[in-house]
Amino acid sequence: MEVESPGGAGLEDLRESAACLEAFLEALRGSLGGEMPASGFSARIFASARDFRLYATLAGAPNAESFYDPRTGEMVLCLDPPRGTPWLHKTLAHELSHLYMDRVWGRTDPLWFAEGLAEYFASFQVRENRVRPGAVDPEALRRLRERGPLPLGEFLRLGRDELYGESFPYHYAQAWSLVHYLFSRGDGLVDLLLRGGRLENVERLEGEWREYLKKLK
Repeated sequence: MEVESPGGAGLEDLRESAACLEAFLEALRGSLGGEMPASGFSARIFASARDFRLYATLAGAPNAESFYDPRTGEMVLCLDPPRGTPWLHKTLAHELSHLYMDRVWGRTDPLWFAEGLAEYFASFQVRENRVRPGAVDPEALRRLRERGPLPLGEFLRLGRDELYGESFPYHYAQAWSLVHYLFSRGDGLVDLLLRGGRLENVERLEGEWREYLKKLK
């Protein structure tokens, strides 16, 4: 995992980021499989918010706090201002998931799946010195129960502007919950989506997913 720091982030920050990325990469490989690219993975970590904002604007992500750039195959984030260790770990896991899905499986869509997968891996526990993805995200659950999820058929049809619009926290929460449910099934639906397949029998799937949601704590 190659970590580049324009503007010179602190050595300890870079060491922590690199170690976290290696741990998250192991978790992704264990859960998603796939063939690793020969060129490896790359992260660009900015020390200056001003430099990051300029770079993000040129990359077409002017409002992002962090992002994956499919044109360069890099995940990009900024350490200025400091947001604490939980934010850093969650952000590293989220963006690395996007990178992995694209570089290993050649997919950046469907968008709900890409964001749900990233949120699934960003919600993790560490047990026996290993990252275990798929922890319950209490904030996502709170949002879903506060506002209620969209009907599944409607949610799966959301376009980019809708998914990333004003209600994006609720859409991310619903995407996380759906991916969490798909992993719990253990019947290959996650692998199907990684290979470009589509969900079938959405009406039946919705009922089962909503029942699953009720049991999450």
